[in-house]
Formats: sequence, C-alpha cells, structure tokens
Amino acid sequence: LECALPCVDGRYPDGSRCTCNTQCENCNVYGNGDIECTTCLNSTYLLEGACELSCDPFPGYEGVGMGSTNRFCRPLSEPTFTPPQLLSQFETKMPTATSNR
Repeated sequence: LECALPCVDGRYPDGSRCTCNTQCENCNVYGNGDIECTTCLNSTYLLEGACELSCDPFPGYEGVGMGSTNRFCRPLSEPTFTPPQLLSQFETKMPTATSNR
C-alpha cells in the first residue's frame, strides 16, 4: 500500500512511500522496528499482530468475519475450571485459648 508522506492511518515510511506489509491494511510501528498489524486485507485473519491465511493451523482459535477486511482469529471458549471439592481441613497446631478458634 502506498500513501503520500507524512504517513497516516497506521502506515510507516519505507523510503519515499508509506506502507504496511502486503496483507496489512493498518499497522503499528514500535521504536525497536517491530511492526504489528491491526487490520488485515485480502480475506486474511488477524492473529497476534500478523495476518494469516487461515486460523486452522492455530489450535484453540477460530476464524471470525466475512469480506476481505476485518477478519480475525478468536480464541475458542476455554473450559470452566472447577476446583476440587474440599473433603476435610487440618491444622498443624492445636488451637489455644487465645487463638480465637
């Protein structure tokens, strides 16, 4: 993608033009040079700052969205954790007259 300098809409300077990578519509650029996509193009799915062709290779994610933009990989619902049932409690010290037990 190209745009006139100065760069706007999440693009960064690349020589005399502004760009994200080929699948990124908008991106964030950090001081260390890392680039994180925030929206994807060409029917790709956003996952952790990258645009992927599909969410299928990533266990625990499902693809969400239709059209050529604004698709993303959403985590599947995780099972609810049920703590084990307490059967009995033990104290390592005997209660005293002042321990308030």
